Amino acid sequence: MPQQSADNRRPDGTFGPGNRANPGGRPKGSVSLAAILREVLASTPEGSDKTYARGIVEATVRDALKGDGQARKLCWAYIDGAPAQSVQVTSSDADWAQRVEVSEELMRAYALEALKVAQETEAALQRTTEVSGPIGGR
Repeated sequence: MPQQSADNRRPDGTFGPGNRANPGGRPKGSVSLAAILREVLASTPEGSDKTYARGIVEATVRDALKGDGQARKLCWAYIDGAPAQSVQVTSSDADWAQRVEVSEELMRAYALEALKVAQETEAALQRTTEVSGPIGGR
């Protein structure tokens, strides 16, 4: 049987049976900060014809065109994405394969969440474009 640590964690870092760190879990009806942020970014400030999200994107592009290196990097990252990186790992650890499987599952979950956010943002921007017209068309 694998050895567990004093705080009832398994060797892979997950909590074992009987851990009561958060017995009630997240309260029903609570909303995540990410959901609130998406809602606010999709809304339109009073007296404006564009969403907060569009305003942030336009300001970032404007800063990049003025020479702001961080803004330029951000624009490039969202245009094409970061280049794929490969890592070679060697290990004699017996649980390595299990940890890799867990990591792949987490990466898939994060990728699906990122895709969902991107689709929601694109839909919000599309609705804004339909109402206010294309960028530069004013």
